[in-house]
Amino acid sequence: MIASSLYFALLQQNQDSVWDRKLSLSLAPMSVKAALEEIKKQTNLTFDVTGKLAEDTVWIRVKDRPLKFVLDQVAAALRADWTQAGETWRLARSASRRSDFRREEISRKASEFK
Repeated sequence: MIASSLYFALLQQNQDSVWDRKLSLSLAPMSVKAALEEIKKQTNLTFDVTGKLAEDTVWIRVKDRPLKFVLDQVAAALRADWTQAGETWRLARSASRRSDFRREEISRKASEFK
């Protein structure tokens, strides 16, 4: 949550920044890593994604939406958080989010057997 608070504080300081840039994307299902490469093409920002999360699949369709909105939605859908390391924005699941995600997956799979 500290990283998210820092992220939002940074956004508030520079309202006319790249974060307000409108994105239009129509990305067929692809890996998170590939999707972030497509976002990089429009923003010139550097992204990194950790672990197995890089190979998770996302499908992004947005028209004229702020970068902040798009990145927030990606993180929320993946139950992950953004942090900044120098010039790189890193998407990762914290230990608690990984644990929550595993519990949800186990619960979902268990319900298929009922």
